[in-house]
Amino acid sequence: MPEYYVKDGDEYKPLEDDHIVLSKSELESKYESKAKFGESVQAEINRRFANHVHKDKAHEDESIIARVLESHSGADVNEDELRKRWESAHLKPLQEKYSSVEERAKTLEAQVKYREMGPVLESAGFDDSFYTRPEPGKPSPAEIYFGDKFILDDGNLAIEGSNTSPAEYAKELASMESYKRFLKPEARNASRTGRPGQEVGGGSGSGLTQSSLNKDAKAKADYIEKHGYARSHDGGVPFCELPK
Repeated sequence: MPEYYVKDGDEYKPLEDDHIVLSKSELESKYESKAKFGESVQAEINRRFANHVHKDKAHEDESIIARVLESHSGADVNEDELRKRWESAHLKPLQEKYSSVEERAKTLEAQVKYREMGPVLESAGFDDSFYTRPEPGKPSPAEIYFGDKFILDDGNLAIEGSNTSPAEYAKELASMESYKRFLKPEARNASRTGRPGQEVGGGSGSGLTQSSLNKDAKAKADYIEKHGYARSHDGGVPFCELPK
């Protein structure tokens, strides 16, 4: 006996084997044979999707192209206006969000760097008033003077453009005459010992000045080679920090 399907609404269900059919006429009038079932389903599919075109093939369908052109015929397209509307709706919010995130990142980086600088400068002998912010949001004297020299490298405190460690760099700064007033009293007094141009043990200093060295080119060159021009080589006073 061939297989038959019974129509139930929009679906076809297989006819059960134990279903009793009273006559051949009833079978042919109420049920669909297996051979014709596939054809009827395909015909229904073709009917339902007769006017459907896959989105990837829409640009190849002449009827769709014709309808699009007809619906836009006579309309002038202002590309600049469309671009402005798109930028306002999509690009501008992204730019504003990026600017906000970037500003927040800079603030967090400055806070981390500030916290890392404090212990380093304290170990070098600087007074806490030099590296402590006077109030939230306002930079400390240390940040104003050389905050840009200290950077964060992968979250670690480092010195911009140098392999010198932050601790060594802080010691160099502490040895410079221009920063002596920012040292702790005990570090400030200890740093005066043995420096050219300063009192040592109650006696008079060397009396060297920029003017006196400028008169003797060799003496000036020797002094700069030994003590440095702007930054001390050996803990002494660099040339540019000598009295005029």
